[in-house]
Amino acid sequence: MSLTDADKRWIEGMFGQVRGEIGEVRDKIERVETNLLTEFHKWASPNEARQRTHLAGLRATE
Repeated sequence: MSLTDADKRWIEGMFGQVRGEIGEVRDKIERVETNLLTEFHKWASPNEARQRTHLAGLRATE
């Protein structure tokens, strides 16, 4: 069975559409990763500072 030119164009169009949708999903995933990392950094920075303060206090008592 051989594909007609119309079939080939349809298949190529579908592949193009799927590639576009994959690109959109990739962009959304990237935004979610960026947001998660940003929020984690906001949370971790003050906690790290608190840990350093506590550690300094413990070292001072030793």
